[in-house]
Amino acid sequence: MKTRLAALALVAALPALAQAPAPAASPAASPETFVAPTGQTMRRYVFGLLSRGDQWTPERTPETEKLQAGHMANIGRMAAAKKLVAAGPMADPQSSLRGIFVFATSVADAQAEAAQDPAIAAGRLKLDLLEWWGPVGVGDQYWKDQAEGKKTEMGVHALGFLVSGTLPVPPADAQKIQAGHMDHIVALMKSGKLLAAGPFVEPGQKRGIFVFAPEVPLDEAKALAAQDPAVAAGHMALEFHPWYHARGTFPKLP
Repeated sequence: MKTRLAALALVAALPALAQAPAPAASPAASPETFVAPTGQTMRRYVFGLLSRGDQWTPERTPETEKLQAGHMANIGRMAAAKKLVAAGPMADPQSSLRGIFVFATSVADAQAEAAQDPAIAAGRLKLDLLEWWGPVGVGDQYWKDQAEGKKTEMGVHALGFLVSGTLPVPPADAQKIQAGHMDHIVALMKSGKLLAAGPFVEPGQKRGIFVFAPEVPLDEAKALAAQDPAVAAGHMALEFHPWYHARGTFPKLP
């Protein structure tokens, strides 16, 4: 049983090198937690990509201000219930991606919670949800700081979406490339420059994410990502966005 879970964990942790999207795993066939090569215990979250909806307009009007106020109130409500453990807007005003949500709940529950957002209900924003393997304890430090009356510090983090590259992985080299990819992730996390990395449970065009520390500028994050053996060989790529959210959201390495 332990060997089976370890194998499943490896498949879940390293989907980015697959040449085609992995088949959807049934709940019975997929572990609820596993230990990653970083030493972190990983669990399922729901990762939400908030983008411009069909009714988006750039103009600010009394109606859009009302929707924005309702949007922020709903974020506060979900956070207070500790269903939403991370959230923040993108720092690039030109991007169609407007923000990120991380839910510590099921996809169905996240959909129900987000449906109460006036901006989403009005079509000004839309939310796409993906199950994501992330480290246990996302948001815990934030709530600890809140309970102790500490001020929340915000920072701009380089958020990278891991996507398939332009070149397929030669079968004979797959194991070596995969090992180099994971070694690179572990080294970045131990350096403190990479805060979180994890795959999506059912990867499609987006395979997983990297979240860099706010002290790492976007250009440096891109340069560090380019050193990944799989990225350097063209088997994977990273699409970066500046993401504005609370420092300390992601747990430190054990």
